[in-house]
Amino acid sequence: MKTFLTAFLLWTFHFNCTAQWVELNVGNVSATFTDVYAITPDIVVVVGSNGTILKTTDGGTTWQQKTSGTNRYLQKIRFSNSNIGYIIGDQGTLLKTTDGGESWTSINTGYSEYFASLSPVGDNVVYIAYEEHLLKSEDGGITWQNYPLDFYIGDIQFLTPEIGYSSKSNGGMLKSENGGETWHDTAGSSSFHFINNTTGFCYLEGLKKTNNGGDNFIQLGYGSKSLKKILAINDNAVWGILWPTMNGIGEGIVKMSYNPENGYTESYEYDSETQRKLSFYFSNEKLGYAVGYKNDKGAIWKNTTGEIMTTNETAIKNLISIYPNPTSNEVNIDLSKLSTDNVEVSIVDVTGGLMYLKSNMSDKKIKINTSNFVKGLYVLTIKTKHQKFSQKLIIR
Repeated sequence: MKTFLTAFLLWTFHFNCTAQWVELNVGNVSATFTDVYAITPDIVVVVGSNGTILKTTDGGTTWQQKTSGTNRYLQKIRFSNSNIGYIIGDQGTLLKTTDGGESWTSINTGYSEYFASLSPVGDNVVYIAYEEHLLKSEDGGITWQNYPLDFYIGDIQFLTPEIGYSSKSNGGMLKSENGGETWHDTAGSSSFHFINNTTGFCYLEGLKKTNNGGDNFIQLGYGSKSLKKILAINDNAVWGILWPTMNGIGEGIVKMSYNPENGYTESYEYDSETQRKLSFYFSNEKLGYAVGYKNDKGAIWKNTTGEIMTTNETAIKNLISIYPNPTSNEVNIDLSKLSTDNVEVSIVDVTGGLMYLKSNMSDKKIKINTSNFVKGLYVLTIKTKHQKFSQKLIIR
């Protein structure tokens, strides 16, 4: 509880700054890239539409197209070790490699549905999810067991041949401890990722962490976005892909960071109408690859810093002064260090109710009357053209 309250009262920052994702030259590939897996920092395999498979062995300087034997939409790629990997796609497509992605063979599972998720474990065990079914092979894809489920299965992640997790269509997270035969609800949400059997993360109105395999989660920080995928790099850094808004904009990539001293940070890089990052993978905390499309062609980006922004977070924090906090009758905001006008200031209560809003403000010093606010916690947000700052405000 102490950790929860500490995280709740700390600063939460949102930035939209200089990008750290650099586009790589892949030539003129008429496909949308859908997923990527980094076997090592330099050996990377990318899949996409039209049966596309690309591989690099020099960190993305050059790419070779591999033969897939199909023109179907390839959805996901995962490796269980440096040699054995699998690709799934529509119409029951399943491909396997045993030489690190140099060559791929088709495996007939006996099913023709759209395969949605994939999780290999070790040399021989592999799980595939589709609709309300879980397929399991214990011999590298030669034979398959089909477990009918009473829920629509989403993303899956098996950490051992027995212990695995799945998202649900209603936004929840399930856990199996007997190799997918039965499942039970957990305290997590559908956007999740585990780094080991006990430690995992999920995102629901902010980042949550479990240290006991999903039995309960601690809220590390709060956010207002919806994420369709997260990947935990370590205990302190988690990356995610944003769901687009109803009008199709707002998709992009986000990094979430947390430590007890500095609190919780979300850093965003938004895509444009002609560019989308659809998936990503990090081989270590500083080196990652993202894939998608740009101007109707496949695109691959590389990140070698493990960051989205170049702005110094400590400097950003010192640009704004809010006092007193806690307060009773009024709160003062000093924006004199901000080199921008047209600032928006808002205050909402814990239910999301708007208590105060002023836009297009050019004043550098603002005084807000809070004498009619009910005692409790609020969120004070300051927006500029490129940045958004939020801080917990206590009225007593």
